[in-house]
Amino acid sequence: MSTINDLEPGSPATLEAVLTAVVELSRRDEAELQALVSDGRLSEVFPFRPAAPRAPVADYEDESALVEASAKPLGARARARLIQSSMSRPATAAAFQVVDASDPFEALVAEFRDIESSASG
Repeated sequence: MSTINDLEPGSPATLEAVLTAVVELSRRDEAELQALVSDGRLSEVFPFRPAAPRAPVADYEDESALVEASAKPLGARARARLIQSSMSRPATAAAFQVVDASDPFEALVAEFRDIESSASG
């Protein structure tokens, strides 16, 4: 079992460590979160950042990129490809890196494992 302390700054984070940090954040009330952010201490609880800066995705299409739709219905494969291409790519554990080490959250990880084992069994 890996904890936040086991990860070195700049190394890829495990999904388990990211989930643990998210649960820790969800257990805090809004005032605590605002205090952490305003004091610049959010990395104590959530020490992750994206692996590489990415340009924001445009929420519009350039008119020249638009194509008139065909009157013919799509086949099953073409429909599946179209649906898949319109969905965002899922985040992976490698999409986050550890910024700073903090206290381990082993109890939270154990809770996740209990929930996961009871849901799968």
